[in-house]
Amino acid sequence: MPGLDYLPREDAQLQLWLTNFTSIAEANEALLELNKEDIEDLNASKAEYSQKLDGLEAAKGAQRAATNGKNKSKSNVSEKVRRLTRKFKGNPNVNETLLKSLGVVSNKKSGPVVTVTGVKVRGSNEGVNTVKFNRNGNSSSTTFVIEYKAPDSDVWLFGDAITSTKWNHDNQVPGQQIWYRVTSKRAGKRSVPSVPASAYPHTNSESISIAA
Repeated sequence: MPGLDYLPREDAQLQLWLTNFTSIAEANEALLELNKEDIEDLNASKAEYSQKLDGLEAAKGAQRAATNGKNKSKSNVSEKVRRLTRKFKGNPNVNETLLKSLGVVSNKKSGPVVTVTGVKVRGSNEGVNTVKFNRNGNSSSTTFVIEYKAPDSDVWLFGDAITSTKWNHDNQVPGQQIWYRVTSKRAGKRSVPSVPASAYPHTNSESISIAA
């Protein structure tokens, strides 16, 4: 309303305005022809407004705290589900029907499922082996199962199941040879594993045995 434009719209500004208004009105009570009831009613209304505003701010703070707590719990359970899902998808014994019943299968099934190319591994002094590879035409919904093993082992161990083309293997020993291979998987189909790769030099005999 045009006649109320002098009243600030923001609560913080309105509180300051009311404090000044009440103070000036009380100081000029006689001139403004105000009686005791007018002043008491004004102060009571002002106090009620301040109380309600304080309650609102407290409620907002509680809501923010509750929202932050909910988001933290949501992130926690989501990460646990994603970690388990990657493990399920990397397990060759878990079929597509079971994955669908779990509700963890994407509807995107376009394109072939082919072996990735260009697998490269880079080690670091921090003990992180970074595995990178080319998607080679696999769609964005393709899961890439990363496995690793030591040169003297015949058993490939599950590392992770990802949809990106980069993976970090943490807590490794710098300079220690570890081999990696990648298998594409989508809609119940699996590609042939990629050619194994390692971050560190190897002998020809090791190369032959590791590819078996």
